Amino acid sequence: MGPTRRPPSTERRAARAGYTLVEVVVAMLLACVMITSVFSVTLTSKTTGGKNDRRLLAGQAASQVTGRLKNFVTGCDCSVTTGICSAASCTLQGPTPRGGVASWYFNCPTCLPPVSDNRGDVYALTIGTHVISGLLPAFFEAAPYNARVNYTVDIFQTVNGRPVPAVTVNVAWAEP
Repeated sequence: MGPTRRPPSTERRAARAGYTLVEVVVAMLLACVMITSVFSVTLTSKTTGGKNDRRLLAGQAASQVTGRLKNFVTGCDCSVTTGICSAASCTLQGPTPRGGVASWYFNCPTCLPPVSDNRGDVYALTIGTHVISGLLPAFFEAAPYNARVNYTVDIFQTVNGRPVPAVTVNVAWAEP
């Protein structure tokens, strides 16, 4: 008597018990596509979140500059080179008069963190561009971002008979 043969239906089931190579390759390809898309979305959201954080920091710095400068816009007859105001026209005094010179300036070495104007102790509304450091976090002012806060004072305009400067605030940085 020869070997026992299984019934034909059992042989067919045994032949179909595993996956074919094509099925395995297609399943792996689909898994790779799904994993790649999940990582892509995660990376994009992380990158976008970082950019939004930097935009928020820049907006806060610009608000600080405009908040400080709005105190300086007094309508006085202050000299744009020295910051000296005549007592008759100017009722507001600067944070530190320094003998009447540069009474409204941006430098504050005792502040935490220290804030400084690249032009030194000059009147904050001196015509030209002023670069302010210390308002942004140190990591943002350093490489690779090299963020800078600057404001530009243009020629004074007369509003209701009082001289008022035109000020433009800008925060710029490089995205790596």
